[in-house]
Amino acid sequence: MDEGPLKTKLASCSEKEMKRSDWSISHRGGGTLQFPEHTHGSIMAGTRMGAGIQECDVTFTKDKQLVCRHAQCDLHTTTNVVAIPELNAKCTIPFKPASNGAPATAKCCTSDFTLDEIKTLCAKMDASNTAATTPAEFLSGTPGYRTDLYAKTCSRLLTLRDYIDLIDGLGLKFTAELKTPEVPMPFPAGSDYTQAKFAQQLIDEFEAANIKPERVWLQSFLYDDLLYWIKAEPKWAQQAILLDESADAAMTMPEAVANLGKYAKAGVKIIAPPLPYLVTVENGRIVPSQYALTAKKVGLKIITWSLERSGWLGDGSGGGYYYSSIVNVTNNEGDVYNLLHVLAQDVGVADGDDNVMSWTFPPRCMSQTPKNDSSPRVDCLFTSTDFRNGHGTSLVTTTTSGSHLLGLEAFLDKPVPHAAQRRNSLCPAYEIIPVQGKGKGAVAKRRIRRGEIIMVDVPAVLIAISFLAETKAHHRRRILKQAINQLPEETRSRVYSLGRSSSKYEVDAILGPNSNTVMVGDDEVHVGLFTEAARINHSCRPNAYYRFSERRLTMEVVAFHGIEPGEEIVMSYVPLETPVEERRRYLREHWGFDCACSLCRASESDIDESESWRRKIKSLKETILDARSQGFYQDAITMTEEWLMISEWDRAPPFMPEYHDTLADLYFLKGDMANATRYARMAMDGWARFGSVDDEQLERAGVFLRRLDQLNEKGR
Repeated sequence: MDEGPLKTKLASCSEKEMKRSDWSISHRGGGTLQFPEHTHGSIMAGTRMGAGIQECDVTFTKDKQLVCRHAQCDLHTTTNVVAIPELNAKCTIPFKPASNGAPATAKCCTSDFTLDEIKTLCAKMDASNTAATTPAEFLSGTPGYRTDLYAKTCSRLLTLRDYIDLIDGLGLKFTAELKTPEVPMPFPAGSDYTQAKFAQQLIDEFEAANIKPERVWLQSFLYDDLLYWIKAEPKWAQQAILLDESADAAMTMPEAVANLGKYAKAGVKIIAPPLPYLVTVENGRIVPSQYALTAKKVGLKIITWSLERSGWLGDGSGGGYYYSSIVNVTNNEGDVYNLLHVLAQDVGVADGDDNVMSWTFPPRCMSQTPKNDSSPRVDCLFTSTDFRNGHGTSLVTTTTSGSHLLGLEAFLDKPVPHAAQRRNSLCPAYEIIPVQGKGKGAVAKRRIRRGEIIMVDVPAVLIAISFLAETKAHHRRRILKQAINQLPEETRSRVYSLGRSSSKYEVDAILGPNSNTVMVGDDEVHVGLFTEAARINHSCRPNAYYRFSERRLTMEVVAFHGIEPGEEIVMSYVPLETPVEERRRYLREHWGFDCACSLCRASESDIDESESWRRKIKSLKETILDARSQGFYQDAITMTEEWLMISEWDRAPPFMPEYHDTLADLYFLKGDMANATRYARMAMDGWARFGSVDDEQLERAGVFLRRLDQLNEKGR
């Protein structure tokens, strides 16, 4: 790069930590040009390189399913289709060998095959050998500046839904280009599969995956596609991009510039021309072009393509097509930074919307095949240092669970409900201080009432049990160490200051005695390291328990009963109904201590009596569910009331809003609207007073109560 202020500024950043950016869009499903495009491997490579937005070029199959391909008719150069005789025969133009000076030819389109057939193909580098006399020879031809290193194993093609699930799980953003069909529309002739239906199908797939429009940038070269989205799907059209290559022919730039005003008036928000449209040279300097200046003047945002697609800049070629408007000042590899600087500072090329959650570091992922399961699972390390106003969190889980939590907006710092804000105004309920024989613990500073939220904590690290169980130990420890080290300094220090087990491995020694199990998604067990809650010690006769909200990624510690000032706050590390010997063995083996709580020090008769009550409670819970499912509602009501009386004896009563919810439901099913309404009101009042950071249960209670009020009104 030529000497100058820009080089000096960039050099000052050379030792800084590189982070992902939404200004970087991975073209062709990954964008690395070294992996078969639109494959899992390519997308993961682009993610590791820092792309914040990943692209899927969308086209359709013979049975009208959407898949990711850069062109509808590129299968002959991007897959092994011509080497499969029965599929080659279905191609628009089957492979024909080179002969008598004529090159080898083939044309295979996604619309030639069903989705099931396309799923049998293997992706390869986009290339062909036109001198080939056999299909195997035709599959070669990868340019020397690219590589077949990552194409040695079979990488399957991605459907649009595969792409959505993968990108969603990685916490990235989407851009999907509706590829211009290379077959006449409607397809097939005389059918109802029109261009408009194709354009709508793209949006329908994102909506079916519960992806919000704010995370998606739709693209098309066809102006009519943009007009359709503007009229039929205005929310999705807000970030729809019109790809513009209308000035490629000689003398057409003035018309292309003139059309920008028309596009803006029609409702187009973003224009995306190729690089040379946006810059020109004046007095030996790269400056914005008339196209760029006009686009900004009429209010269009700008995205452009494609930065890393050219050859060498210093070999005398000047960089080819993408540098054609600045070829006179392009003579070394560093000129790419001069171009980027002008695009960012002067042209104003847009990036992603900052209102959508993003990871601080590129996700680190690994593919694993669970035992007795042929389908691989992708586990990733995700870290957000901004989570909960800088507390930060690291998540080690499957892309499916990551996608689930993103869909719940669990990582966004939304305002807490008013009830929780009122609770926050109370003086602190506890302090962390040394406790004799236990290290540190949580001790009440004031009287804590029954059902009160004592503590609210968020995870420093959240880990899928499947990852812990099925990942080789050295890989597991290395990734978990990275998960902790990527946290903000204050949170990281709290993790490393926690008590430790005797394990010789630091990560295991910290996680072992300080973690809690929580459920995420479809009953997938995770282990959470909550640094504040980890200070709460165990008792087989606890005075508190915890609730976990996946919607807010929050643990709330709740009082079973009143706790006096100076009394230690304790929770049970194992389910209360666990038999005493099994409980003691588990604590010894998994937590490394012999329990000496008040119950374990009690007489054998007291222990036996407690065990008897707990067995009774467990049996009652199971029987209540059975009675409800079989329609014995009055029996279920009677047993629910008995459950409350028995649990009061053992000082571990049910959470009252949930208890009232249960009775309201049972009385409703029984047809007793008066008692159903009474308990529904009690449940709603209880949830409101509870003041949880997650008001989902309060919302549900409100919906149920309104339904009851409507039915009561109709019955009058």
